[in-house]
Amino acid sequence: MRWPFTCSLAVLAVALVTAAPDGAVTVVHTWHANLDGDSHRELVQLVKNGSVPVGHRWLRVVDRTGVNRVFARISPRVEFMTASDVKVEDINAQPSRNEVFYVGNIGGTAGSPTYAGIRGWNGQVVHRFWTYAPPYPKLRHNGHTYSYDSVTIKLTQLPSAHDPALEINLHQGEVTGSAPLCCPQFELIRHYRYRPATRTWVLYEHRWQRN
Repeated sequence: MRWPFTCSLAVLAVALVTAAPDGAVTVVHTWHANLDGDSHRELVQLVKNGSVPVGHRWLRVVDRTGVNRVFARISPRVEFMTASDVKVEDINAQPSRNEVFYVGNIGGTAGSPTYAGIRGWNGQVVHRFWTYAPPYPKLRHNGHTYSYDSVTIKLTQLPSAHDPALEINLHQGEVTGSAPLCCPQFELIRHYRYRPATRTWVLYEHRWQRN
C-alpha cells in the first residue's frame, strides 16, 4: 500500500537553470537563509504565475555558483500557498543550516489534495526529508473503509518526542463513502520526529480519534 507521505534518503533531482527561468513569474515573498552551510545566504522565494484559468504557486531556491545564479524548484505547483504556510528555519536542530517546510493545496475545498514537505538544499541538489502528497489510500478502521477528506499539518515541539528538533503534527480527516465531505467522522493523527542517523522524519505515533 502506498502512503501519501515518504521519508527517504533519496534526494530530489532538479534541473539547475543558470539563467532567468522560463515564463513570467511574480515573487510573492522572499526568505534569506543559509541552506547549504557555505559563506553566504540563499534566497527562498514563493513565486506565482498568471496562467489562465488557474494560476499556480511554488517555492524555489536561488543560489550562486561563481557569477551565475541557480534556480531550483523545491515544491510542487499548487493553487494555494501563502507566506504563512512556509517556514524557513533550523527545523532538525542541526544549526549549521536551515530547512524549508511548506503546505499548499489545489482546489481549496473538502477533499482537495494537499501537498506538504520538508526540503534541504546542499548547493547542488534538493534533499527530500519528508513528503506528504496524493494519492491518499483508503484505510480500514473498526471494520469500515475510510477515505481522505482534509488534513492539517503543523510543525511543533511535542513534549512526547523528547527531541530538540521540531516534530510534524498531522491530523487527517477521514470519512466513509456515505458521509458528506464537510464532516469527517474520524481524525487519523500521526506524529513524526527527526532521526539524525537517517536524516529523515519518522513516524512514532499513530492513532484514530473520533470527531
